Amino acid sequence: MEPIEFKNEVWEFIRNITNQMDTLFRSCYESYGLTVGQTRILFLLSGEKKMSVTVLSRLLGVTPGNLSAACKLLEKKGLLVRQRDSKDERVVLIFLSEKGKETLCKLQERLDSRCRKILGEIPEKDLEIIMEGMKLMSNFLNKACCSATENPKS
Repeated sequence: MEPIEFKNEVWEFIRNITNQMDTLFRSCYESYGLTVGQTRILFLLSGEKKMSVTVLSRLLGVTPGNLSAACKLLEKKGLLVRQRDSKDERVVLIFLSEKGKETLCKLQERLDSRCRKILGEIPEKDLEIIMEGMKLMSNFLNKACCSATENPKS
């Protein structure tokens, strides 16, 4: 397979998977008045006590300005708290509020229930094959990213 053909097919698969995952789970997060982006923010904050806007924006691959706007909306909904760092006033820390934790817990239960139902219909061997393919793709992309950062002009 030609490299350009491979790239195009990979991009098409990723686009389709992303769209299908969004369609599959949209009703879960929309029932809480959330977008997929806002849901990702909440999930990334779930494992942390506090995180800076800069760190979270890097994890999400968005600009700090765009993330700040999304966080302001989530704060208005009472789902997270934004607070200046006491050691450095320039740094804005964000973390889940109690309402945010409760909402995320309920949302996680709905998503888990939907996943269990879907995955229960797929043979274990097929799930293993899917996971192996995903690991191969992840390893390939990690190598490609490392190569690209070592040779940025290639």
